[in-house]
Amino acid sequence: MQAVDPNGVAAVRARIVYQDKPRADVELVRSSDERNWELRESDLQSAFFWWTGKPLAIELTARDGAGLEESMTMTGIVPELGKGGDFVIGSRERPEESMVEIEVAGSYVFGGRKGEDAAKKWNVEVKNLRSFYLDTREVARGEFLAFVQDANGYANEAWWPGSVRPDAKRKAQLESALSVDPARTATGITWPEAAAYAASRGKRLPTLVEWEYAVRGPEYVPQPPWKHLQGAADDWPANLCAGAREWTATPEDLVAEAYDFPSQCKRFPALLCPPPAASGSPASASASRGAPLLATSHWIVGPRAGGSPDWTAAEACADAPGADDLGFRCALDLEAAHSRLDEGQYVIVEGRRR
Repeated sequence: MQAVDPNGVAAVRARIVYQDKPRADVELVRSSDERNWELRESDLQSAFFWWTGKPLAIELTARDGAGLEESMTMTGIVPELGKGGDFVIGSRERPEESMVEIEVAGSYVFGGRKGEDAAKKWNVEVKNLRSFYLDTREVARGEFLAFVQDANGYANEAWWPGSVRPDAKRKAQLESALSVDPARTATGITWPEAAAYAASRGKRLPTLVEWEYAVRGPEYVPQPPWKHLQGAADDWPANLCAGAREWTATPEDLVAEAYDFPSQCKRFPALLCPPPAASGSPASASASRGAPLLATSHWIVGPRAGGSPDWTAAEACADAPGADDLGFRCALDLEAAHSRLDEGQYVIVEGRRR
C-alpha cells in the first residue's frame, strides 16, 4: 500500500478481521521505492478455500513523524479460492482421529438408481444432502475406553441422546471388555453409547445416506476406489465396506406413522439428512428435523463377515449391545469443521497415522 503524509510516515500496521474476529497486528515495512509499504515475507497471511464468499476486512493504521495516527478500513468478500485437492483434518489434541471432506456434488439418488437394486426399490432423490466430514476409520478400543474412564465422558448425562442415561454396571463391563488391543476397532457398542461418544467429541454419527454417498460418490460406484491420502488411515476409504459394520444416525422409522421405511424415505426425503447446525456446533445425533422418532432401532451399514463389500450392505438393528463385528465412526458438519479450523481447534493433518 502507499502512505503519504507532509510530516513523513513513521510506521504502518495492518490487521485482518475475518468473521468479525480480528487477528494480530502486523507491522509493514518500506518497499525499495520508499513510497510503498508491504508485509515482510515472514508476516504473509494465509487464506483458505473455506473462506470463499465470506466477509473480510483489513484495518490499516499509519503514524506520521509527529506521532499522529490515522486509520482506514477496507471491506470486501473473499473471492473464489481453489481447494487444491483433498486434505485431512483432525483436532489439535487428537490429530490421529483424522477426517476427510466428503464433497457432495448436487442431488443424490439414495438406495440405488432405477433398476440398480430391485430388492430395495428405494430410489429416493435427495436434493438437500450437504458436504460433510467423515472419520477415516472406525473409533478404536483405546479411544472408547478413554471416553469410558473420563469423568466428563461416559458418565456425563449431557452427551446421551433422548432419555437414555449411562449405567454404572455397563460402564464396568466396557472397561473390562476394552482393556486390551487398544488399536483395534471398538465393537460391541450400543447405539446410544456410540451417539454419546460422538457428541463428547463435538461430532455426530453419520446418516445412512451420508454413508452410502461416502461409499458411492457422484459416480455411483459399488465400492470406493483406493487412494492414498497423507494423514488418513492406511485403509481409507476401503474400510467403509470392510471390517466392522457401523451404526448410523438414521432410525428405522423416520416418522411416527404407519409406513414402511422405503415409503417414508420417498415421502420425507429431507429426513434422511442431518438438520442444519449452527457454525461450530454438531447436528443432533438423530436426523429428525423436529419429526417424532420411533428410535427403537437404527440402521447399520457395512457387510457381515463373508458378505459382499459394497454399498448394498445395510440393515436395521435394535439398539441393544452391538455384536462383536459392529462398531462406528463419526461425522462432522462442514460449517462446524471450518469454524474449528479457523479457531485453531482443528488442524490440517500431515503424515499422521493411527
